[in-house]
Amino acid sequence: MAPRLGADGIQHLAEAAAYRLLGVPGPPGERRVAGGPALARLNAPFPTEILAQASTEWERGIPKRSAMERAALNGDMEHTIRVVQSTFAEKGDGQIRRGQHAKGVLAVTNAQLSVKADLPKELQVGPFQAGASLRTLIRFSNAPSSVQADGASQRRGIALRFTDDKGHSQDLLMTTGSPAFLAKDGPAAVAAAKAEASGALGLAGLVGHSGLGDTARLLLAAKTTENHDQSLASATFFSRVPYQLGDYAAKFRLVPVETDGAIRGGGGPDQLTSDATARLSKGDVVYVLEAQFNRNPADMADARVDWDSAYVPLGKVVIPRQDLSNGGAQKAIETMDGLSFSPWNRWDDKDDRAMRPVGDVNEARKAIYTASSENRGSGGVNNHKCPMGYG
Repeated sequence: MAPRLGADGIQHLAEAAAYRLLGVPGPPGERRVAGGPALARLNAPFPTEILAQASTEWERGIPKRSAMERAALNGDMEHTIRVVQSTFAEKGDGQIRRGQHAKGVLAVTNAQLSVKADLPKELQVGPFQAGASLRTLIRFSNAPSSVQADGASQRRGIALRFTDDKGHSQDLLMTTGSPAFLAKDGPAAVAAAKAEASGALGLAGLVGHSGLGDTARLLLAAKTTENHDQSLASATFFSRVPYQLGDYAAKFRLVPVETDGAIRGGGGPDQLTSDATARLSKGDVVYVLEAQFNRNPADMADARVDWDSAYVPLGKVVIPRQDLSNGGAQKAIETMDGLSFSPWNRWDDKDDRAMRPVGDVNEARKAIYTASSENRGSGGVNNHKCPMGYG
């Protein structure tokens, strides 16, 4: 006898059938990466053969937009993110927060990036110098535009700022879920942001802009990459969109090396904060930072494409053991909430090879992050610096 399906099972089958009728690819699903193999890759010689397979002509795959088109798109982005911020402020306590990743759940200013000692010269740009050790500021967050209980949030985020404490700093923003972005390009990202702020009316606008098939694909990808981790130490993070690293286009991921999965803080709406406080009181939290290089320039035209190349290790990020009890965790979160993280906060604005964000979505994000920061009153040059006064 065939097993009986519950309501969830029937809904899943109905959704799968609907997506097939619309010609939508199957759900990518949330990606998690094992820490043991990542550590083995980190400790092994750098696989230079993977660089030999990477494209140096990736830029020709990026769609070109006129200055007028870009300006119009940027204006639309800036307006949309302000509407999103105002909408969620009105629904909440009235405070204007980040347009996305509104709730900070953990922050530290004393993490460390240790770059792989045998990193090839082709990749030694910006913060990634062979054997370098850089102080790293980190803000963990929940992805939604409103403050929610940790268990209700669909995706986690991490913003890292690598600094040499001499005036150089580089931001790297990542989320859990999938290596690929949910929207195809900048205009699709604008339409999706409008849909978030406007509910059913916005969804109709998204269908009008992107078509029924692409809208269904975006909604499916968002749903199947939801994350409800109870510990930040077990989450895998992805940049999802590329940066220029040397002569290559690269995406990044941060792989957790969880040492004790049994550690758990108390439950409740701030589960992630309490777990991290308990975990860091007992030992370090460690991640391996890896890069994936573009091999097919055509893939640069659609941010939803999951590249087919292997990941290689660049280094290790360590959050050291520390006591965040007695209000320390909340104080650190408040300090970091005053900063503006952006992929366009760069180590060297004059050197495109040193972590320049590339692709249509990243161009759109420049306008989004600037407008979001200004709207909540955290704009200004000092936001690119260290809050502890080190540069």
